[in-house]
Formats: sequence, structure tokens, C-alpha cells
Amino acid sequence: MREFPQDIQIFLEPILAEGHQVWLVGSRANKTAHQNSDWDFIIIANEKLLKALSGTPNPGNIDALIVTDGDSFVCPWKRPIDGATKSGSLSTWQWKITSENSASYVGSKAIDGWNFERNEIAVRIPSSELMPAITY
Repeated sequence: MREFPQDIQIFLEPILAEGHQVWLVGSRANKTAHQNSDWDFIIIANEKLLKALSGTPNPGNIDALIVTDGDSFVCPWKRPIDGATKSGSLSTWQWKITSENSASYVGSKAIDGWNFERNEIAVRIPSSELMPAITY
């Protein structure tokens, strides 16, 4: 079972409870994260969730990319550094679901002014991972 900090669980619980698919992507899914890495998620949802999240403050350590049409995604919060809205498409990322709980895609990372592409993985987060175990 994957462990999530409490603030990440608080963010994810209502989204998973509504039945939306949540995929962990980026450095945390690819095991290249450092202590201060943010949490990157692809969330397959609807306009209602995108609008609800857009009306909340940016949590700072979460990058949520909301897919509402099966392909295009947008982050509900503007980037603090430049006020831009992050957007793109799963098809551009060559997103491919490889099993019930994993996917692959071509990610990119800007380092020292250079943009590097690399093959990455995504891990689906089942709602059961966040629910506490029931003891009798």
C-alpha cells in the first residue's frame, strides 16, 4: 500500500469517494522524487470537479491535471511563478493504460533551459488505499 501524507489524503479522499480515477504521475510515481517534490496527479473527472477545485486556493504541493473530455487536461490553479495555466492532452503525452493500475506516457522536464523527454509510468490510486482498515 502506498503511503500518503495527511494533506494529500485530505485532498484525494473526496475525489475518490465521487468515483473519479486518480493517477499518480511525475517524480513520485517514477521514484525520482526528493523530499520537497510536489505531488502530481492526473484526475479523470468532470467539469463540476474542475470548477470546484478552481474555486479553492492552490495547495502549493499538489499539481492536479483534470481531464474532463477523455483527453485534454487543465490544472485548476494558476502557476504561482508566472500566473500561467498548465494544460495539455493525454494524446500528446502518448498516454497508454498498460493494466488496471498502471499507465505509461512520455513526460518532459525542463532542466537548465533544455527540455528533455523521457518514458514515465503512472500509478492508479484505488480508493481503498486511502480508507483505514476496519478492525473487528
